[in-house]
Amino acid sequence: MTRILIGFIALFASFSPAFADQTTKDVNIAVNDVYVPSNLRAGDEAKIVLSGILPNGCYRYDRAVVRSVDFIHEIKAIAKVQTNSLCLMVLVPFAKEVNLGPLDAGVHTLRFISGDDTFFEKTLTVH
Repeated sequence: MTRILIGFIALFASFSPAFADQTTKDVNIAVNDVYVPSNLRAGDEAKIVLSGILPNGCYRYDRAVVRSVDFIHEIKAIAKVQTNSLCLMVLVPFAKEVNLGPLDAGVHTLRFISGDDTFFEKTLTVH
């Protein structure tokens, strides 16, 4: 009986480092598709919808970082990743709304930057 008890204690002690220190870090994630509205007027709140797939269950969508210079808007999707944790190895889809704020009339370029510094662009026309 004591051998079985010692075996269980040794088994649980070997797993304890995996559960002890669960920290998170921010990671720039890829955006697969974006919904861009087509009928915006100057001064309206411009909102877009980002969608993509997170690589496993340790990733959680956190926020979008938008950097705007004139009519060019660079958007990065940021996820929090749990480190030192057991993760479900499944693809996790996400779709999130991002508020760009009120925009001036004209053609705006939306540049979506992935974690490997590749990007794709879409245009947003404001009347």
